[in-house]
Amino acid sequence: MSVDERVVSPSVLLPKLPAKAEEILREHNNHVLSIFTSCATTFARMHLKDVPDRVLPYTQYTVGPEQSGGHGGLDRLPPCFLRSPFAALSGHDDNFSSIQDLCSNVRSGVFMEESAIPSLPIAPHDTGGPLNGYLFNFYKHGDLRALSEDNRIRKGSVYIILKDYTLILSTIVASLKSYTNADAAVDDEEIIGAYDEEMDSDDERGNAEPGHFGSSANSASLPYWANVEHGTLEHVQKAFAMLLEEYNNKLSKHAS
Repeated sequence: MSVDERVVSPSVLLPKLPAKAEEILREHNNHVLSIFTSCATTFARMHLKDVPDRVLPYTQYTVGPEQSGGHGGLDRLPPCFLRSPFAALSGHDDNFSSIQDLCSNVRSGVFMEESAIPSLPIAPHDTGGPLNGYLFNFYKHGDLRALSEDNRIRKGSVYIILKDYTLILSTIVASLKSYTNADAAVDDEEIIGAYDEEMDSDDERGNAEPGHFGSSANSASLPYWANVEHGTLEHVQKAFAMLLEEYNNKLSKHAS
């Protein structure tokens, strides 16, 4: 959820990722882009080599003659094979800057769905601006009224939006569990079951406070789930499980 940083307090905006995390994520995105560009190029060479691209990328209108004609001696740009020739009119070639660029400007006949590709846009460079930090702020203060007033989330939708995030966290925890425990086969039904269990246990949690892990003096300002010793996937899974616990404890206080 993007916001206009000119009309909101800086505290409402989602902070930038730590430099190391951003570097790792950008390397991942570039790797994914390379893989999907190669796959799209291979598909196009196998199935669309002799098929002219006459479809406008946004309107999907078909234009021009079915067969290529003369160019009247006009200078031509270097030919593009994977990028739509209409998108290439501005001087772009087959080098794509992002997954969004690839999916939006790939030639006709190649179908790519950006939401199905495991790439994560990095704010603010890839999102057109800063993001609304409502989830981050809820972790800090747990105040629904502040989210409505400061983050400008509709009052009637705040709890529903926050509750939906429980499914995301539950899915992450269940998915990591399937990797860290080879003897526990976690399927889609178990992932959905994990979410249903969180939904049904709101009243049982009541006002219970989350347990605290780690006692380092240097970590006093960190949330307790961030104090887990890092280094293995098991530690990551444990950190997400504790994060989910703290999130649900905060949210359960506002359950009607």
